[in-house]
Amino acid sequence: MEDEEGYAVLNLRSKQTQPGRPPGAGPQEGSGCKLCPRDWLLHGDKCYWLSKESKDWAGSRDDCSGKSSRMLVIQSREEMDFIQDVTQDASYIWIGLKVTPPGGQWTWVDGSPLDTML
Repeated sequence: MEDEEGYAVLNLRSKQTQPGRPPGAGPQEGSGCKLCPRDWLLHGDKCYWLSKESKDWAGSRDDCSGKSSRMLVIQSREEMDFIQDVTQDASYIWIGLKVTPPGGQWTWVDGSPLDTML
């Protein structure tokens, strides 16, 4: 799940909702099976895709947007453990973490701050 240079891109999106339910409506009691697109990995309530293409960070972010997703935002230790497991053979991976001015603070692509306790 990496390219010849050892880069893997992780992007994620929420699982598809039931037909007729608006995106972002959240889970519904007894809503049944949720599916990820083909070749995406399901973990918890998220779908993960590992790119085999070699791109820089901005190109990877744009590729994620083109797939109606975003670069990975790690929200828990459990999610970090999962990501480390599925990317263990990759030399490098791009995630959705960036430095934003002023002050050079690390933030995720969704605008949330980095939790240094993860």
